[in-house]
Amino acid sequence: LVTINKWEGTVCDDLLDGGSGNNRNTAEVFCQQLGINATNPNIDTIEGSSSYQIMLDDIKCLGNEASIQQCKYETKNDCSHSEDVQLNCV
Repeated sequence: LVTINKWEGTVCDDLLDGGSGNNRNTAEVFCQQLGINATNPNIDTIEGSSSYQIMLDDIKCLGNEASIQQCKYETKNDCSHSEDVQLNCV
């Protein structure tokens, strides 16, 4: 779950799937924001049925952002919860 302006929700896998460089860059930014120095951060798609709103879609990070809010993203989405992601800070 991510929290934006006190609202909690999930993140969609659009632009994050397929092992793209954007996957690792975005995972690095998320992990750094959480204070975790991960050597192999990644994001996986998980199939679930969440009651939370999908908050972020089409996230694209370069990897040098201080927070996920500095990355490009959309708050409108074309996703379902079968596209929710899981962050792995390993």
